[in-house]
Amino acid sequence: MKKIFTVLLAVGMILSSSACSGTTSDSSEKADTDTSRVQTDSEKTAEEQSKPTTASSSANSPLALDTWGIASKYCTKNQSYVNVPVKVTRIIRGGQAAETVKEFTQKSKSYTYTEPEKDTEWAVAEYEIYLDGFPVDDGGADSSITSFISGLGGGNILKDGEPFGTVTLNITDGKYYYDGTVSGKIAYIIPKKSKDYVIAVGEYEETQTFFSEKALSENSG
Repeated sequence: MKKIFTVLLAVGMILSSSACSGTTSDSSEKADTDTSRVQTDSEKTAEEQSKPTTASSSANSPLALDTWGIASKYCTKNQSYVNVPVKVTRIIRGGQAAETVKEFTQKSKSYTYTEPEKDTEWAVAEYEIYLDGFPVDDGGADSSITSFISGLGGGNILKDGEPFGTVTLNITDGKYYYDGTVSGKIAYIIPKKSKDYVIAVGEYEETQTFFSEKALSENSG
């Protein structure tokens, strides 16, 4: 009888040891899963924090210097327009702007330099686009974006009391990117000393954001 009791006690100890071992394994697997989930959430949070905070705008209420807005950029991978954060960082005018345009057109096979008419001059708006999350194919994406120039409120620009029309020239470095913040320039001819105009960035009838040199000047002091 004592021998049987000893055998049963040994079997019980073995079963108890196996149960404890199984419990430890389950806890370890659960801990690994929890750690993996926490790391993923942390990475996601970091990505969200790095994305620019954007502001809304309109032709009547354009954005100022270094303020991110949202504009549509054509995506060759999707063959459609995709919204990206964009901001204007600086506007230069006159001789410095003209030299920038000349340098670009001299290297271009598609554009030739145009001399501004009397009382008008070249202006160049430097901008940045945030491409993280923008769909790209194997060839990547350049830094170009559609833009238009209009008067404040979306009306005509006036020169000597008459409507003045102008078109934009997109200047890029010719490189292609897959993510990150990339730079480009928008060049256009504008009446000298005139700041009562708006740069609309983004395709017409798609998402656009608006910038004003007048707002930029006031913001920069």
